Amino acid sequence: MDSLLCPCCSSNLEDSNHVFFAGNVALELWNRIALWLDLHIPEFVNMSDIFQWIDGHGGGSKQQRILNTTCVTLIWILWMYRNSVAFDCSRLKKHQLFDLSIEESMAAVGAGLSVVDSVG
Repeated sequence: MDSLLCPCCSSNLEDSNHVFFAGNVALELWNRIALWLDLHIPEFVNMSDIFQWIDGHGGGSKQQRILNTTCVTLIWILWMYRNSVAFDCSRLKKHQLFDLSIEESMAAVGAGLSVVDSVG
């Protein structure tokens, strides 16, 4: 890579906070996820913040599994999108990211998977 700038916006230094939480693409997706889940999702600075928030968020086991899986899936989708742009793979388009996040999350929940359980 020739630049330290984020390949998705070309205006900020790329770091994990920008890619997953603070960049325009990430902010838009987190806001859409918050609306979809009917939740207030706070601003996160790092991965530890999001997992602490998930762990502290109440709800039944299915609700918790949906929240866990949706958040981790969104992080995975953001990473795939970043790589698609950075390496000019153009497989993922920005307008597809929200729908893909929901589809993958619900497929995992429906299959009884909890990605956070396997990560944490």
